[in-house]
Amino acid sequence: MGFAGFYIEESFEHDCTIKFFSGQPDRMLEVSCNFNQEFVDEIKDKIPRGHRFWDGENKIWLVHSHYRETVKNIALNYFRNVEVVKG
Repeated sequence: MGFAGFYIEESFEHDCTIKFFSGQPDRMLEVSCNFNQEFVDEIKDKIPRGHRFWDGENKIWLVHSHYRETVKNIALNYFRNVEVVKG
């Protein structure tokens, strides 16, 4: 499976999964990653408050879809395996 030229090996365990919803531009991305404080700090630094929310019950970040590429690039800085999937 791939996204925007980014190849993902299907058999890998993914450290970070970014789920987007095609055709729903106002729907939030669901970002599920292993805990990494530097990743959290960069999410908070690069994505404005009000465009990102921590859902502690489900342990996922909800990020406005406008920041899909930003989130992917941040994740690639901290995780070996990043999966971007259509929900």
